[in-house]
Amino acid sequence: MSELAGVQGIERIEDVPLEGLLEAVRAYRDRNARFITASCLDRGERFEILYLFDESLKTVAVRTFLPKGQKLPSITGVYLCGFLVENELQDLFGIEVEGLDIDYRGKFLVTNTFETPPLLKQTACELQGNKEVPS
Repeated sequence: MSELAGVQGIERIEDVPLEGLLEAVRAYRDRNARFITASCLDRGERFEILYLFDESLKTVAVRTFLPKGQKLPSITGVYLCGFLVENELQDLFGIEVEGLDIDYRGKFLVTNTFETPPLLKQTACELQGNKEVPS
């Protein structure tokens, strides 16, 4: 469990290795939990991805870390509605999602005007005119 459990309305956060992500997501489906969304943070050398679920009116989460350059397994085989947030991850962070059932190929939210994904730390700093990446 994470030290963030109980923060910001999240009852429980389950940390899972990337290779255990789909198994953890399936476990929530099997308990009839509703998939809410996923969020992502650029942590430098890796991404922190948090999948949120509603389980008996409590917000619970699965957290995994994705090293930059690795592919993220899609949860759309378990929760088809995950295609929305997974396309966002591709567009905004440049994460390649493997096995995505409905794939907009990086053109779900952004246009050709973005040469690099806008929410990567380096890109965000460049857009703001900063030369150093904030920690």
